[in-house]
Parts: sequence; C-alpha cells; structure tokens
Amino acid sequence: MIGSQQKFIRLTLLGAVASLLAACAQDRGPAPILSVAQTSCLAEPPLTAAKPLMLSAEETKPLEFLISGTSSCLETTEGVRSLFELVQLPQSVAPFSVRVAAVPSSTGLFAPQLTFLDSDGLPVRQISEEKFVFRGPKLTASALINGDERYLLIASNPEIVGDRSQRTSSVINQYQSGGPIYFTVRTGSEFTKSVTYSHGGNVTITARTVDRSLDAR
Repeated sequence: MIGSQQKFIRLTLLGAVASLLAACAQDRGPAPILSVAQTSCLAEPPLTAAKPLMLSAEETKPLEFLISGTSSCLETTEGVRSLFELVQLPQSVAPFSVRVAAVPSSTGLFAPQLTFLDSDGLPVRQISEEKFVFRGPKLTASALINGDERYLLIASNPEIVGDRSQRTSSVINQYQSGGPIYFTVRTGSEFTKSVTYSHGGNVTITARTVDRSLDAR
C-alpha cells in the first residue's frame, strides 16, 4: 500500500511539473510595438470613426478592440506619435462611469493614455498615470463621466512604451488519492511574468450607471 501511495505522489509531482512546462511552451504572442511605423498620422482623431459604447446597469460584455500596428496614429506638433482608438460615450442623464482595461498578452501590455473630449473633439481632461492600477493581470482605470464629455480617446503613451513591468503570481495544485486510504497532495509554484509596455495591445471598456442616491444620505 505504501508503495502505491509513493507512486501516486511521484506521478502527481510529475504532472504538476509537466503542466508548468507546457504553460511555458505556449505561444508567446505578438512582439510589443515599440515604435509607430506609419508614414502619415493625424493631428486629431476623426469623430466619425468613433466606436459607440453601450451603457448598462448590470455586468455586461465590454467593448473590446485590438490596437495594432495597422491602427490609426496621432502625431503632435513635436513629432511624437501614438496609436489610438476613439470611443463615443453614451448619452445619459443618469450619472455613469467607464472602466478601461489593458489586457496583457504573454509578452506585451498596451500603454494607455486616456483623454476625454467634448462634442467638438476638444480635450476636456486627461486621466493621470496614477489612476491606473493592476487588477490581477489587467491594467485598469475608472472615471466618473462629466456632463460635457462625449468621447474617450484611448491612445498609447509614448513616455512609457518600452518600459517593463514584472508581476509575480502563485499557482496551487491540489490532488486527492482514490485508494482505500485517502490523502491530499498540494503542490505550489511561484513565477514572475515580465511584460513590455507597447503602442499596441488588447483593450476592453465598459460603461456602468452609478447610483448616487446614497450620496444624499
């Protein structure tokens, strides 16, 4: 009986090691975009190209898009370039907030820069870098929308593109024997994942209504 238990433990440990090696062998995804290669960039985003964002009081599927090397780009008068997408905010008399999340690939993470625009496309305010926090692997920022904000410009931040971020994660595996004597084997591993801030990447955005009735209590 003891021999069969030892065999089970060895197989369990080998299975955990194999799972970890398989995860490391997965496709590492596209390389981070460290420079904007387009030969012609815009001075300001075209409002007609804005993607509409839906408003919901419940948890709902977010608006998702990929900013890639073929996405439109902006260029400042100083020649600084960014890749971008433009979102049209919902029109609502009720207060609402938006949350933007940069979703990492195995090698890259979009370096977000968020600017709210009015109905004419003029900047109203910008979300500071300090507002971005990691929630799990995602880099997120939330904001309550003001009455004169109609669009959200999601552009890459050239100042941090190329910087690296390291996140440490833990994995716990638990196995139970199936023999006449039951016992549990737990295996754990900790790994550090490094990603590079990129001009491109996966982005999600949601808009949720906000209950302000409690503010008056």
